[in-house]
Amino acid sequence: MKEEIICLLSNFTKIANAHNIGVANVIIRYLLGNNIVVLCTSTKEERMKTNQNVSFKLTDEEIKEIKSMDKKNHFSLIILLLKWLNK
Repeated sequence: MKEEIICLLSNFTKIANAHNIGVANVIIRYLLGNNIVVLCTSTKEERMKTNQNVSFKLTDEEIKEIKSMDKKNHFSLIILLLKWLNK
Protein backbone atom coordinates (compact mmCIF):
# COMPACT_ATOMS: atom_id res chain seq x y z
CA MET A 1 0.00 0.00 0.00
CA LYS A 2 2.87 2.37 0.78
CA GLU A 3 4.28 1.91 -2.74
CA GLU A 4 0.88 2.74 -4.25
CA ILE A 5 0.68 5.93 -2.20
CA ILE A 6 4.19 6.96 -3.27
CA CYS A 7 3.26 6.35 -6.92
CA LEU A 8 0.04 8.34 -6.56
CA LEU A 9 1.89 11.17 -4.82
CA SER A 10 4.44 11.31 -7.65
CA ASN A 11 1.71 11.50 -10.30
CA PHE A 12 -0.31 14.10 -8.42
CA THR A 13 2.83 16.16 -7.77
CA LYS A 14 3.48 16.35 -11.51
CA ILE A 15 -0.05 17.65 -12.11
CA ALA A 16 0.14 20.05 -9.15
CA ASN A 17 3.43 21.50 -10.41
CA ALA A 18 1.86 22.14 -13.82
CA HIS A 19 -0.79 24.31 -12.12
CA ASN A 20 1.57 25.79 -9.49
CA ILE A 21 -0.61 24.48 -6.64
CA GLY A 22 -0.49 21.76 -4.00
CA VAL A 23 -1.25 18.08 -4.39
CA ALA A 24 -4.23 18.32 -2.05
CA ASN A 25 -5.78 20.97 -4.33
CA VAL A 26 -5.52 18.64 -7.33
CA ILE A 27 -7.17 15.83 -5.39
CA ILE A 28 -9.93 18.09 -4.07
CA ARG A 29 -10.59 19.49 -7.57
CA TYR A 30 -10.71 16.00 -9.04
CA LEU A 31 -13.12 14.69 -6.39
CA LEU A 32 -15.39 17.72 -6.71
CA GLY A 33 -15.35 17.25 -10.49
CA ASN A 34 -16.72 13.75 -9.88
CA ASN A 35 -19.50 15.09 -7.65
CA ILE A 36 -17.89 13.78 -4.47
CA VAL A 37 -18.30 15.99 -1.43
CA VAL A 38 -14.96 16.77 0.19
CA LEU A 39 -14.77 17.54 3.89
CA CYS A 40 -11.32 18.86 4.75
CA THR A 41 -10.64 18.37 8.43
CA SER A 42 -7.48 20.38 8.94
CA THR A 43 -7.34 22.57 12.04
CA LYS A 44 -4.56 24.71 10.58
CA GLU A 45 -5.92 28.00 9.25
CA GLU A 46 -3.30 28.26 6.51
CA ARG A 47 -4.13 24.79 5.21
CA MET A 48 -7.87 25.53 5.32
CA LYS A 49 -7.32 28.59 3.13
CA THR A 50 -5.05 26.66 0.76
CA ASN A 51 -7.59 23.84 0.40
CA GLN A 52 -10.14 26.35 -0.88
CA ASN A 53 -8.04 27.04 -4.00
CA VAL A 54 -9.94 24.83 -6.44
CA SER A 55 -10.92 27.38 -9.09
CA PHE A 56 -8.49 25.91 -11.64
CA LYS A 57 -9.50 23.26 -14.19
CA LEU A 58 -7.83 19.94 -14.81
CA THR A 59 -7.16 19.16 -18.45
CA ASP A 60 -8.80 16.16 -20.09
CA GLU A 61 -5.36 14.53 -20.24
CA GLU A 62 -4.80 15.07 -16.49
CA ILE A 63 -8.21 13.60 -15.68
CA LYS A 64 -7.42 10.54 -17.82
CA GLU A 65 -4.07 10.20 -16.06
CA ILE A 66 -5.70 10.32 -12.63
CA LYS A 67 -8.34 7.79 -13.66
CA SER A 68 -5.67 5.42 -14.96
CA MET A 69 -3.65 5.45 -11.72
CA ASP A 70 -5.65 2.70 -10.08
CA LYS A 71 -8.71 1.18 -11.67
CA LYS A 72 -9.71 -1.18 -8.85
CA ASN A 73 -9.60 1.06 -5.78
CA HIS A 74 -9.44 4.40 -7.53
CA PHE A 75 -11.22 6.67 -5.08
CA SER A 76 -10.18 4.84 -1.93
CA LEU A 77 -6.49 5.33 -2.74
CA ILE A 78 -7.02 8.99 -3.58
CA ILE A 79 -8.87 9.55 -0.31
CA LEU A 80 -6.12 7.70 1.57
CA LEU A 81 -3.52 9.98 -0.03
CA LEU A 82 -5.55 13.07 0.86
CA LYS A 83 -5.76 11.95 4.50
CA TRP A 84 -2.01 11.31 4.54
CA LEU A 85 -1.32 14.80 3.14
CA ASN A 86 -3.49 16.46 5.81
CA LYS A 87 -1.63 14.93 8.77
